[in-house]
Amino acid sequence: MKKAVKKAGRKAHNYHLHKNPKALVVSIVGAVLALFVFSWIYGSNYTGYVNVDINTVHFDERAYDGTRLIISSANGQAVPMGAARISGKIYGKGDVSVYLVSGGRSFLVYSRGNMPERLLPTDEPKGVVARTSILDSSSFSFADKPEMALQLGVIEGNVQNGISEELPLYVRDACRETCRLHGSADSSMYVFVFEMDPGTEFEVTDIGFS
Repeated sequence: MKKAVKKAGRKAHNYHLHKNPKALVVSIVGAVLALFVFSWIYGSNYTGYVNVDINTVHFDERAYDGTRLIISSANGQAVPMGAARISGKIYGKGDVSVYLVSGGRSFLVYSRGNMPERLLPTDEPKGVVARTSILDSSSFSFADKPEMALQLGVIEGNVQNGISEELPLYVRDACRETCRLHGSADSSMYVFVFEMDPGTEFEVTDIGFS
């Protein structure tokens, strides 16, 4: 008798959802939101920020302690900057800090651990540029400067070998102090400075501006 009552109850519940589309939609949306929140909080090795209206260029550069990635306009024109973000994968367990340096000012882009700040706000890119390349201008189209072309320069840091590439930490659109710059960093050259412990590597996959 109890089994019959339970079975009837389940049928009544399913019938109620079937006959009430609003309740069905609310239930589905609630389940999806709950799954999203759970995966966001408990997901494995993933950190990031919401990405809205960003011009992104994709490339593959391995950064170590002391590495500089220099983004500059090919003709010396000022590049408007509303935000700057970085994405990639971190290998190794050491502390990592990434700064954006522009016009004598520095901004923290990403940080893991308690690494003391070693970067001076007036640091300029020092070292021999190992590689240069022109970035696809279509990836960086600004409303008032649609034809702007940018180039990438790389100053290699303390290259590390033999770093384990198992279980990396994924970083998506990190922008601690650079999510909203409001033009305070506008310049013709931006330098991403990497500081990290030995045995650690940041594989940069995307840099975005808006």
